[in-house]
Amino acid sequence: RTLYGNIDDRQSNLAFIIPERIAEIKVEEGDAVVKGQILAKLETVRLQNDIAEAEASLAAAEENYRKVVNGPRKEDIDIARAALEGAEAALKTTRSDYDRQSKLSHDSAVSIQTAEMAEGKYLISRAGVSAARRRLDKLLAGSRPEEIAEAKANVARQQARLAILRQRLTD
Repeated sequence: RTLYGNIDDRQSNLAFIIPERIAEIKVEEGDAVVKGQILAKLETVRLQNDIAEAEASLAAAEENYRKVVNGPRKEDIDIARAALEGAEAALKTTRSDYDRQSKLSHDSAVSIQTAEMAEGKYLISRAGVSAARRRLDKLLAGSRPEEIAEAKANVARQQARLAILRQRLTD
C-alpha cells in the first residue's frame, strides 16, 4: 500500500548549546523554515563580558611572559649592586672594629664582652654581604627555564579560554 498526505508538525522543542535568555525569536507559528535558518537568538551580554575579561587576562599573561623572558630590569640589577657595595663597606668597617677590639681584648684594654659584640657585628655584616651577593647573582642569572615555560603555558591557557568563549558566542 502507498499512502499520500501532508505531515503537520505544530510544535518543536529548540535546544541551544549554552543556557542563556532568549533575546529574539525570528519566526512565528506557521512560518515555513529551512535547514540552517536562524530561529532565535540568545542574549550575549554576559558572554561578551566574559570575552572582554578573557582578553584582558590574555593580555596580562602575554605581558608577564615578556617580563619573564626579558629577565630583571637594569635598574633592579643596579639596586642589587649598590646594596652589595653597601654591605661590603659595612663589612670592612665591622671587620676593622672586630680586629681592633680583639687585639684590645687580648691586652685587657677592653672587656671580652666588647670584643664579642664586635665579632657578632662582623659576622652579621659578613652574612649580609653573602646575601646581597646572592641576590645580585640571582638577578644576573635571569629567569629560570621553568619560569619561562610556566609563563608561556599560562598564555596558552588564556588563549584556549578565549577561544572557547568566542566559540560559545558564535554558537
